[in-house]
Amino acid sequence: MGRRVGKLRIDVEQNDPGSHLRRQTDRHLQQKPGTIIEIQRDENFPDLEKGISSVARSHVLKCIGIRYKWQEVTKNDYETLAAFRYELRKFLRFSEQAALDAALAPQQYLALLAIEGFPGRNRITIGELSERLQIAAHSAAELVNRLETGGLVARRPSDEDRRCVYVELTTQGRKKLERLAAAHQAELQNVGPLLVGLLERVANDSESGK
Repeated sequence: MGRRVGKLRIDVEQNDPGSHLRRQTDRHLQQKPGTIIEIQRDENFPDLEKGISSVARSHVLKCIGIRYKWQEVTKNDYETLAAFRYELRKFLRFSEQAALDAALAPQQYLALLAIEGFPGRNRITIGELSERLQIAAHSAAELVNRLETGGLVARRPSDEDRRCVYVELTTQGRKKLERLAAAHQAELQNVGPLLVGLLERVANDSESGK
């Protein structure tokens, strides 16, 4: 079954310089009053369509038209997606086993990696860890508790705001993470080119419009 995608073409209102749509258009597209612009519309997301319709009613003079085209999912698409998922799952299985071999739960390894690999610093709050691992805040706190009991992380209050508590790796935690990260990098040397090749196939199919 295909995915129906359309573009809602609208005419920027000339007499409403304060409208949100006009400001967005001027800033990002450098359009002049009366210029036709296009907004993507996907029928798989009816709430988004309602939002676009509301914006259209509030900020534009008229709807010019809606164009649709079907993007069929082909056998080649299924094979590419399945192959990508297979290679990704093999890497994830490797990662899980490597963590277990190092006496860590897979989630604990991911937590250590998220802490040490956080952009710009090597410490993290519980909230940031929760977001990085896409888990609930109380689950992140419990995970940190277990790592702290094992001597792999430590809590440190912020120097700027004592109410803010950071989690950082201990020397023991950093050594364990370093060994695991080296093993993952070596495995990525094997699986990485396969994943990149599959992603390129998806990108090429999208650009060609199949």
